[in-house]
Amino acid sequence: MRFETKRVETIPFTAERMEQVIKDKGKLAELLQVHVPDDWPHPDLAEALPIIYEHQRLHPTEIVWDALVINKETRELIGDVGFKGGPDASGTVDIGYSIVPPYQGQGYATEIAQAAVSWVKRQPGIKRITAECDIENKASIRVLEKTGFVRVGQDGIWLKWLWKKSKGND
Repeated sequence: MRFETKRVETIPFTAERMEQVIKDKGKLAELLQVHVPDDWPHPDLAEALPIIYEHQRLHPTEIVWDALVINKETRELIGDVGFKGGPDASGTVDIGYSIVPPYQGQGYATEIAQAAVSWVKRQPGIKRITAECDIENKASIRVLEKTGFVRVGQDGIWLKWLWKKSKGND
């Protein structure tokens, strides 16, 4: 996944880059020539990373559905965005994103979520875009609403979302 906005660029989060994060984030910073903050990756990504890495490693020719988000001005890794392994058999992808704390509350999550949705809609076979977030995560709720998602359900503490084509976000 690669796209660019006014303030950020993304770099595909390949198996090679995932391995560097798992083994030594300093090597990733050196390779990409960016600053990688100590508080990245977010704990959810850190926990899932070995599984995602193994899938990428075993399927090197598949589209890379995840990306690192780089602030163009500061050359700092400020977060990540992705579609949790790509589409399922029905053509559904589930978006996920995170922004490191110093960059939160500045519109970066909305910016990357909107750009990621635009990118994924151009990929073949995509029929639905979903998301989920913790019911207490007001910032993520707002990001999803601004990006064109509508709430379609709840499973415990998790709110379920579906991207709906509407005026201004198609």
